[in-house]
Amino acid sequence: MTTFSPLSETALRRCFINASRSESAAITFPAGFTAPDLSTTPVFGWRDPKLPLRAYLIVEDPASGAPAGVLLRAPDTSAGRKRRVVCALCEDIHSEDDVLMYVARRAGSRGRNGDSVGTLIHADFGCSRNAVAEQPANALITDPEQAAAERLAALRRRAGMFLDRVRS
Repeated sequence: MTTFSPLSETALRRCFINASRSESAAITFPAGFTAPDLSTTPVFGWRDPKLPLRAYLIVEDPASGAPAGVLLRAPDTSAGRKRRVVCALCEDIHSEDDVLMYVARRAGSRGRNGDSVGTLIHADFGCSRNAVAEQPANALITDPEQAAAERLAALRRRAGMFLDRVRS
């Protein structure tokens, strides 16, 4: 696990693997935004306050250990029925938070040709919070701290797999 210094907005804009320079320049950060440390919060994201169907996901790139960003298209949630589904990143079955299908244009020429991938992610990007949250007691969890560390490691692995799908 890499230790990161706080990420600046400029550094975050540069880390997106599937966004053009103009798309990166147009990123709007939430009011009072501060980027968390990826060593303790391996996945974080936000919806663009000015463009509600645009979202951003930042994860630790397993290949380099550096932050990597993915520009996402968020679903229009104004219509349609909701179904309970499990987030593909944190796989938290206890969370009551909404999970949405986010779509990412692939990086490089495939993305420029319209190829994309989708995945289910918590609407509020609370995957890191969910991974370290205290889980209901059961016979399988004897050491809650170790269980949380294992959930964080699994979150990193699944986020890296999604990053690889966007990159490939």
